[in-house]
Amino acid sequence: MIVGGYAASASAIIVQCNNCLPDGAFATAANQTLGEVVIVDNAKHLITRYYNRMERGRKIVQFVDSPSDLKNWYFGFIGDVVALSDSNGQVLIETGPGYSSNNSLMRRDPFANYDNWNAYNVITSPSGRQQLGESLADSLRPSIPGVSESLAQAMVSAGTGYAGTTLVFRIHWRDGSTSMFTYTGASPFAAYKDGSSTDKNKNPIVDSAVGGVNAGSIYVGTYQFQSNADKQVWVSSAALYGVTVGGVTGVGTVVVCNLQSTEGPVRIVCNGR
Repeated sequence: MIVGGYAASASAIIVQCNNCLPDGAFATAANQTLGEVVIVDNAKHLITRYYNRMERGRKIVQFVDSPSDLKNWYFGFIGDVVALSDSNGQVLIETGPGYSSNNSLMRRDPFANYDNWNAYNVITSPSGRQQLGESLADSLRPSIPGVSESLAQAMVSAGTGYAGTTLVFRIHWRDGSTSMFTYTGASPFAAYKDGSSTDKNKNPIVDSAVGGVNAGSIYVGTYQFQSNADKQVWVSSAALYGVTVGGVTGVGTVVVCNLQSTEGPVRIVCNGR
């Protein structure tokens, strides 16, 4: 039984099935498009690769191999993901620049280009944020002889999706601020989790969640900063998302945010002191 497919690249596809190998391998591969076809039998823990091509007007379905290294990694990865999942189907991965991850799922350091970043960089740089999400997803990719990087990355996505698990990266930046990204395998990168960032003082940092239904529970409260300079950084960042703060020109280190109204669009109003 075919249970799903995943495009690994422009010329490769992963087909997941239950009890289709080995007898149904050829027919399963023949039903796919041209290029590399990886058949994953989750029930029998088997993987077979084929390559489909056209020759003199005929579709040729060529057996490539049954890669034991890829098979061992893939089913081991799924087993680890399931074992590490909490009751909500999530795996929390604590990580960050210079931070020893608590999770064996990460195969490489995703922070080579982000060593000096903090949570504010994530908030204020959309392109950098997406690139960081790609790097986090790439950190899960194994290095397996005879397996291309694109296929290995696709196998990560396929395995995560099959396990039905969300991987949650909580990034601890060097200045003490934090950001969170989630990875489900549905896309080739980890997505930033709105409303999850805190500054080095553990105050929530305003992002697009400020316009959502949970804005009150996230942002209403009293924020204490270590210095007026820290407060001004928070204020400048909040302004990017439409939150203006009054009374911030002095040397105070406190901001108080309230929900203006429970009717109509959500609006957070803040004042400093």
